[in-house]
Amino acid sequence: MSSHLSSEELDQIRSKLQQRFEHLSSEIHDHLMNSGVDTYVELAGKVHDRGEESVAELLADLSYNVTEVHIKELQAIEKALATIHGGKYGRCIDCDVDIPFKRLLVEPATSRCLSCQEAFEENKR
Repeated sequence: MSSHLSSEELDQIRSKLQQRFEHLSSEIHDHLMNSGVDTYVELAGKVHDRGEESVAELLADLSYNVTEVHIKELQAIEKALATIHGGKYGRCIDCDVDIPFKRLLVEPATSRCLSCQEAFEENKR
């Protein structure tokens, strides 16, 4: 089954996905080059009590979590680009309906229609 989107719409979405992929890749690279153990040691070295140490640990954890979220988004982008290439982009993975072009422009890596995404998020709680 081919996509319900025109070739111009697919080109527009592909471009957005590739731009976001490049941006995230750059952010992750920069973050990894400027963080890690040295960041934690530096933060922890600047603290003087247990409460401040906890803040340093929290900042290190937050930094790791942001990178993890970026990596998951990169994986979603790669999957979306693969489905474009495979001709199946723009169909909901749960109910198999066409995802509206406007939604795909806002969230080009999405794999669910709005109704299924809401149900998915509700079930995760």
